[in-house]
Amino acid sequence: MAKDVWSLAEEQLLIGCTSFDVYVAKAHAAGLPTRPRQSVINHRHELKSKGVQLPEWKRGTPAREYTPTGEIVDQDDPGDEPFGFRARDEDEDVRDYWEAQKRALAAHQRRLERKSNRIIRHTTDDPEQPFGIFFFGDTHLGSSGILADRMEQEFELMRQACETLGARMVFMGDAIENSKIHGKAAPATYEQAFGPATQIDIAELLFSPLAPYFIAFLEGNHDSRDAAQGGIGWLHQFAKRIGVPYVSEAGCSIHLTHGFQRYLIFARHDWRGKSQINKSNSLRRFWQEYPDWENADVGVLAHLHEPLYESVQQRGQRVHWIRTGSLKVHDAYAARGGFTPEPGTATVIFWPNERRIKVELDLEEGIAALEDAQRRYTRVA
Repeated sequence: MAKDVWSLAEEQLLIGCTSFDVYVAKAHAAGLPTRPRQSVINHRHELKSKGVQLPEWKRGTPAREYTPTGEIVDQDDPGDEPFGFRARDEDEDVRDYWEAQKRALAAHQRRLERKSNRIIRHTTDDPEQPFGIFFFGDTHLGSSGILADRMEQEFELMRQACETLGARMVFMGDAIENSKIHGKAAPATYEQAFGPATQIDIAELLFSPLAPYFIAFLEGNHDSRDAAQGGIGWLHQFAKRIGVPYVSEAGCSIHLTHGFQRYLIFARHDWRGKSQINKSNSLRRFWQEYPDWENADVGVLAHLHEPLYESVQQRGQRVHWIRTGSLKVHDAYAARGGFTPEPGTATVIFWPNERRIKVELDLEEGIAALEDAQRRYTRVA
């Protein structure tokens, strides 16, 4: 692959920029080529590795930022505003029509940009003890292969831990099975225990009591099928009704402030680069490629239903890579592909007075570890 060569003028311009949008605007004004976001991020990392001092990047394009309660901080969000696309009037000048459509296209693309790379900021309520986040997903309500009783038990365990230990949750996507008769998932339509409408009702029944404790509610590929095929996504509407921060399949970065520590978490339903030989490969690529301008402490994916945890050293820091499991343990698709789905709710514990993280992939062990960490921390303090 040919090396991405930057001119001296481009590098000098990049060094002084505080966001990707600022870079684009300055490059355009200077008559320099504008490069893709990932190319710019990669070159910033290369310059930093050479000792070049660069300013911290801020989000140039306003993103949806949430307080711990899910309130939108940045109101400059496109939401569901119309794109402005329209048919050309019979007597409308083609130049006027083209200019109007260019404006509509630009607005639409800004909206798409704001839907991606979502930032969620969370400050803990109690900075005086270790703090836990439960990462779980792939509940696939409606599938005939889920462990329904265990799911309700785990939901209740997490709710109690949130109430008594101050923990919080991140849902990793695929709340419902939502199989359709069209597409590669069509065979799963006949394995559903009940239809999509009832799946949504049961999802709302089970998730609504947990609403106060969610830091983020991510969309998975099963959840997004309605929006992809019909333009309306039930998960987005549900999250808005219960006041939970919704995150599309594009994923999010969670900026966690806990005591004296600042932690960065990347979370997304899935990422490219899956390998049967190296099952953490997509997590490595996710950590390296996700479009943020800092190195994350934790990267979390879901989707494969096979829980995984690795703690590795990357770019001079300790990094935690996690893939959550699923309670959909009986799955004809997995059986055909040789996959082994297993439960795996990840508990990630963060310390407030030192940069320390602990991860457990079994929910009960994770809750016990959080209780122990808080008890020991209180005794030492």
